[in-house]
Amino acid sequence: MQKYLQYQANVIYLERNLALTVDCPKRPVSKAILLTAASSGKEPTHMRQHVESVQQSAQEVQDKQKPLWYRKLVAGTAAAAFALTGCSAAGASSERPAPVVTTPSAPEGVNPRTGCLIDPPSEVPRSHEELVAELEIPAGLEPEEYAQEYLNRLEQWYMSGATEEACNNFYDFSKTTEVRRGELLAAAREDSKIFADALYVPDWEQRGDLQYAYKSRPETSAVMAEWWIKNHRDGTEDFQFKINYGSTDVLVDDSDGNFIISINGTQDTNWEAMEHDVTNIKELDEVSFDIKLSVQTQEDGTMKVANLGAGIPATQQ
Repeated sequence: MQKYLQYQANVIYLERNLALTVDCPKRPVSKAILLTAASSGKEPTHMRQHVESVQQSAQEVQDKQKPLWYRKLVAGTAAAAFALTGCSAAGASSERPAPVVTTPSAPEGVNPRTGCLIDPPSEVPRSHEELVAELEIPAGLEPEEYAQEYLNRLEQWYMSGATEEACNNFYDFSKTTEVRRGELLAAAREDSKIFADALYVPDWEQRGDLQYAYKSRPETSAVMAEWWIKNHRDGTEDFQFKINYGSTDVLVDDSDGNFIISINGTQDTNWEAMEHDVTNIKELDEVSFDIKLSVQTQEDGTMKVANLGAGIPATQQ
């Protein structure tokens, strides 16, 4: 309410003092023109334009106080509005129609305070086994093809917490920040189990290197989910974490769908477009990686990781 009253005061000041104008050439108002206008009952054209420009400036002050989602929604009309001001490089025309006053409204189904979908599309509940099957990599791929599929799943793993449901839950301020972040981490751990079952061999929980990856990734995934949620609300675009495939070195290949490969590439983010946690996000940008893994074809027609990095026996390297 205080901001609204202050805005009204600013508008009254502008209307009384005619302090704001557009950057169009101004012509002096002669006494003859004023007398002619008074006798005809009409305002001089350029004076009317001056008043309209003040009204337009007041509208701009109002628009700047709107939520970012609203400013983004109407940004596409800004160029057209500028074209109607009558200002041009040559100053050829000073005529323009009266400014159009728009009524602010949130995109349908979006919470204007948080940017989250109020009622996210509901999905038919799927079992753990169904979710795993959706992420498994089918057998029959060449090492290079497998490497690209693996990186694609890895990227999804890290960004698995970026959902509308998580967004709504995170802005439940009846809970403390600690509790809300704990819920992000708990969800990330559930997702991590799904990805591990989909990408790793059946006995992965007995393999130290795979167990370590499973336990360490949820914390990173939860942090990325929070970055996504915060910038989903205020950023110019959603946070994105990308894993870019470079090349694959085949170290061992038995031609039966079992091989050891080294995948290299880079990871990056769109940190420059973010509003929150920019410094932390930037640290993940343009980082090179080299992943070494042993892949085995399973009897169920899938390809899964048997060892990661240091877990690969030296005699096989």
